[in-house]
Amino acid sequence: SWVFSLPYGHGRAHGAGLNRVADAVLGGWDFNSFITLLSGAPISVSRPSLNNGTSAELSNKSITQWFNTSVFTTAPAFTFGNVGPVLPDVRTDWTRNVDAVLSKNFAFAIAEKKVTVQFRIECFNLFNTAQFSAPNGSVTSALFGQVTSQANDPRDLQFALKILF
Repeated sequence: SWVFSLPYGHGRAHGAGLNRVADAVLGGWDFNSFITLLSGAPISVSRPSLNNGTSAELSNKSITQWFNTSVFTTAPAFTFGNVGPVLPDVRTDWTRNVDAVLSKNFAFAIAEKKVTVQFRIECFNLFNTAQFSAPNGSVTSALFGQVTSQANDPRDLQFALKILF
């Protein structure tokens, strides 16, 4: 995360050289951003299941086939199978998200008390990047190995007014 304050306006680096109009227009702006990057989580497959000893990882995965489902079968009744709680080499989609905030601060005094009004424009998932949920891990399902949902929300924009006194 980071914050960038425009260096213009009252009390900032270039605030003294501006006239009132320029100070009102250029002064008090802040830009914040939060960047999230996370590797995907391990995928679990229903148990009891058997793996034929081959990796389920695919080099060209898609939402219709996230991993190689042909290497799994249902374990016979009353057996444990040989698949652990998660697959060691297959992961969910990785997280990449950018949230941003643009805000304008208006400072003034009421009866010698400092008051700041802040107008904010907040954007979550700025680039509207879809991140897929984990694929279906049930060996007996017709959707086994397929991604059927999205893990995050689409872009969300909101406006806020904050009063500090």
